[in-house]
Amino acid sequence: MGLVVIPVLGYFLGTLIGIHMSASDVDQGYAYGGLLYTVYDATHNPVYSQEAQISQAQGIAEGQTDILTLQLIGLGFGLGIDIPIVFLFVREFEKMDS
Repeated sequence: MGLVVIPVLGYFLGTLIGIHMSASDVDQGYAYGGLLYTVYDATHNPVYSQEAQISQAQGIAEGQTDILTLQLIGLGFGLGIDIPIVFLFVREFEKMDS
């Protein structure tokens, strides 16, 4: 059971850390996008409106990337921890057979 729980726990731990990191990315993207949209309201230059939308979308994309990257790192770390545990189990079962 531990062989399954450890990678899953690493995955969820990576998700938790990634969500906290992505919240900052999304907040910064929307804050900068809001600033650009305010400039657009003052100047009526459509470039600022487009940049505001791009900034918001970039914040969301960076947040999603943070979550996915940390999920994979957590899963890989959990699987890496499982390798020595499997080696110990196999060695103990071989001792039992002989």
